[in-house]
Amino acid sequence: MKKIFLGMFCLLMLIACVSASDLVSEDFENFTIDIPSDASFVEAIPAGTSWTGDANGNLVPVDSNPYWHDEGNGLSIEYGDKDYKKMIEDCYEGAASSSDDGDIHTYDISDCEYNNDYKYAVCVADGDQSTVIICGNDLDTLNEMAKSVKFK
Repeated sequence: MKKIFLGMFCLLMLIACVSASDLVSEDFENFTIDIPSDASFVEAIPAGTSWTGDANGNLVPVDSNPYWHDEGNGLSIEYGDKDYKKMIEDCYEGAASSSDDGDIHTYDISDCEYNNDYKYAVCVADGDQSTVIICGNDLDTLNEMAKSVKFK
């Protein structure tokens, strides 16, 4: 029985090591982050250009933070020069805080209106100066990515 548990533990450790090694470092100008090796992030919204809905349901341009999207892995990354609480409030009104670990803050955004079908937003704060928000549905991957963020 002990051999079975030991074997299962070793298998789980091997899987964890393989998934961790599937991340590669990427430079996003203001920060670096480890992303999945098969990721292909595209700048979906260049800094300063975004759209929002007005009271009549029409799209109108607004200033925004740079935003990148990886459709294949269902991930997005956003950068902003503001406090993480303000940024999450601006991006995902009504997000429910689920955990804090130092400068990493996890939110459930599944009930937010403009969540792009993502369940989680993980914020990495550089004090109150800047924030990286990583969104997706696999919380383990999001946390691995968040732990690797290095602000410049």
